[in-house]
Amino acid sequence: MHQEGSRRSDQGAIWEEVGQTAMLLRAADARAEVANAVGEGQDVRLEAAGLVGEPLVVDERVVHLSLLEVPAQGGQAESPGVRARHVARRRAGR
Repeated sequence: MHQEGSRRSDQGAIWEEVGQTAMLLRAADARAEVANAVGEGQDVRLEAAGLVGEPLVVDERVVHLSLLEVPAQGGQAESPGVRARHVARRRAGR
């Protein structure tokens, strides 16, 4: 019985990895806007259908990456640019 539960958790981990890989592939094709970061490196804003992201790039290497799926509303994805601007405003304290 222990083996059955273990197999289920292994399958769950595999499907989670598949989902993460699919998300990274969508991010690779996303539209990007690059700006200087507040500290070191460059802050990149990614936008794709149903996805927003913010990698921090230092010396041409991604040192931090945040990706979020944007829920669809009325059959269409919410505009990711709107969400990214709200996040940027909150960070700036506006």
